[in-house]
Amino acid sequence: MAQTRRIPVVAGVLLAAGGGRRLGGRPKALLEHRGRPLVEH
Repeated sequence: MAQTRRIPVVAGVLLAAGGGRRLGGRPKALLEHRGRPLVEH
């Protein structure tokens, strides 16, 4: 019998704040995930 692997579900997202210097000054909360900004998820 084949075993089924369970993938854990993400329960939350921690939005980081800061200057975003490594991201070219872009606000981290506005980075897109699955076509939408993180703050919309």
